[in-house]
Amino acid sequence: MTLTVPLHSSVQGTPHDDDTANWTIYTTGRTFECKVVVVREVGGFSVHAADLPGVVSQGDTVDDAVRNITEAFKGALVEYLANGAIPWAEVTIDEEVECRKWILVDV
Repeated sequence: MTLTVPLHSSVQGTPHDDDTANWTIYTTGRTFECKVVVVREVGGFSVHAADLPGVVSQGDTVDDAVRNITEAFKGALVEYLANGAIPWAEVTIDEEVECRKWILVDV
């Protein structure tokens, strides 16, 4: 099963829409939200940031995996903000999806 997850990350207070082309330069001191996709794996769960390619994590339980992706997402945002741009992009998941959740991070 191939799932293409639409873009939905935003700065808090900005409506969700697919017009993220202008969302490339941010300052610190903001809250970001991101949909994450959880996939069951042998021995646990993997989790992918739906809008930020390469931001993935895992955990023994769904809660562990989501907690871990929250840390990974925040770390990635800190690095991208330091360089002045966040490379939002659509992520394709080729595994069966266990669930989807939203996370919030303050940077």
